Amino acid sequence: NVVNPQIKASCLAVSLSGDKPIIGTVGLSLAALFAVPLGKVESFVEEKKRGAAALQTIKKNMVEAITTIVIINNIANIVGSITIGALAANALGNEWLGLFSGVLTLLIIVFSEIIPKTLGEHYSEQVALKVAPSILLMTKIL
Repeated sequence: NVVNPQIKASCLAVSLSGDKPIIGTVGLSLAALFAVPLGKVESFVEEKKRGAAALQTIKKNMVEAITTIVIINNIANIVGSITIGALAANALGNEWLGLFSGVLTLLIIVFSEIIPKTLGEHYSEQVALKVAPSILLMTKIL
C-alpha cells in the first residue's frame, strides 16, 4: 500500500469521531428521560412548555422509548466498531489492533457514556424537553 502513514492516521482519527456524537447523545437522552419525575413533566404540560406533551407520552410508556434508544445506540456502536476496526487494522496493522481497541474502548466509556449521562442527569429537564419530540417520533417509526 503506497498511502502515506500520516494520511492513514489522519483518516482514522477523523473516522473515530463519526459515531461518537450519536452514542453520546443517546446516553445524554436516556439519563435525562429517567431523571425527570413524572410530576415535573405534568407541570411542564400545564405550563405548555415546548416538548412537554411528547415527554409526557414517553414517561407514561418508558419501555418503548428505551427500546428505541437501545436500538439506535446498538446500531451506532456496531457500525462504528466495524468501520473503525477495519480502518485501524488498515492504518496501523493487525499487530496494533488489540492496543488500539483497548484505548478506544476506554475513550468510548468516558466520552460517549459517562460524561453524556452525567450531563443528561444534571441538565435533565432541558435535555428531556429538547429530545422528547425526536425520540417519540423515532419510537413511532420503529
